[in-house]
Amino acid sequence: MGRKLFSEISPLTYRIAVERQSWQRRAKDLGRRGAFAAERSAQDLPVKVYRHTSLIRRTLGNTELDLQEGKARSLELSAPLVDGIVIRPGQTFSFWRLVGNPTRSRGYLPGVVINGDHADVGIGGACASSPTCCTGWRCTHH
Repeated sequence: MGRKLFSEISPLTYRIAVERQSWQRRAKDLGRRGAFAAERSAQDLPVKVYRHTSLIRRTLGNTELDLQEGKARSLELSAPLVDGIVIRPGQTFSFWRLVGNPTRSRGYLPGVVINGDHADVGIGGACASSPTCCTGWRCTHH
């Protein structure tokens, strides 16, 4: 067994690591040129990049069904927050600015999250905590 990451030592170190990532993201955002996309179109947008057709709730190996429900709940909460966002030239799309932190107090449930190179259990389901893997999926799928 290899050396543990700081975030894997305990629940406290995990929370510290998450906060560190949040502050790093905020600091990076301060140096970003251009505005963040926030304009919402009241009408359907004319271009659909991709349409999702697979089932949200499905058997995935030995994944517990309640974790699938967590994923579905995450999508239910976050999809309306990014749906219809118009990204103008020079603007940056920020999933985190539009959706915010996926916390239990905001209604997110435990679900499958991508943790490095493996699946794990966390708040937010499969997409809420994984911007590199699933942000595009949420933003482009209906």
